[in-house]
Amino acid sequence: MPLRPQLHSKTLGMLTAQFVIAPLEEDVKLRVGIFATPLKSYNCTVRVSSSNPFPQADTVPDLRGIAIKLADFNQDFVLLNVPTLPFGKPSAFSRQGKKDVSAVNLEMRKSGYAKALLEMTPARLNPSCPFDQQYWSTSLFKYGPNRMCKYSLVPTSAHSSPIPKQMGESYLSEAIQSHLEQHPASFDFMAQFGDEQFTIKEVGEFLGFQFPLETPYVKLATLNIPQQNMSMVVSRKTNSFRPNHALPEHAALGDSSWPRLGVRNALAVVKQLSSKGKGELGDEKKTIV
Repeated sequence: MPLRPQLHSKTLGMLTAQFVIAPLEEDVKLRVGIFATPLKSYNCTVRVSSSNPFPQADTVPDLRGIAIKLADFNQDFVLLNVPTLPFGKPSAFSRQGKKDVSAVNLEMRKSGYAKALLEMTPARLNPSCPFDQQYWSTSLFKYGPNRMCKYSLVPTSAHSSPIPKQMGESYLSEAIQSHLEQHPASFDFMAQFGDEQFTIKEVGEFLGFQFPLETPYVKLATLNIPQQNMSMVVSRKTNSFRPNHALPEHAALGDSSWPRLGVRNALAVVKQLSSKGKGELGDEKKTIV
């Protein structure tokens, strides 16, 4: 059995979608990597998830995520419904995965990330549907040789879901399916860009980086999710969504981006053994999550 992801272990929905590049007529410098050809459409897989390391009811307040995997490319986009994560060091990221909440909160405050901690609070409320929320990349990324950016998904669906009168254990999955039975869903895929004053050294030590509030968002693409019967099956091929799955032009930046793979894999093995109590991992420990 494949290892579950170390974080975001509960799948709320697996979807097929199209990632359509925007015209990008105003700035030719935006035509980089997968965005090089305006109006080009990529087939993709979209995973909607809850962030807790162990699956729990949708009624429990939690952070939610959307991950996009472009078909035929080593390119993932991983986004969360909060602009930043205040885990700058692998030790803090590791403790977060082990659910040592008090230790994580203490390190956040000691590291000066109290503001980011407060910003996480409203994101942990119960949304009506994952299609009605905005999402952000919590890592910083290259955009070609001389630029850096953070991504965001902004909801643009014509239909929005009402808050259900009664929330069941799987109400978010049910909201996704209900939406897609009658309506498509869509998001604008946008980015904020940094200028020359930001260096990799300055932004590379933590995940809590934010551009100034006045930094504009630029639309790069549209994520179109057509009407469909939602799948809950997570295969080995589609189970792996990581910021490090990226073309060189869109590589994750920062010291904290690179240790995450090792931390995620190690904690996934520990969690798998903890949930089973015993058992041999065999070749499964090689699974990348």
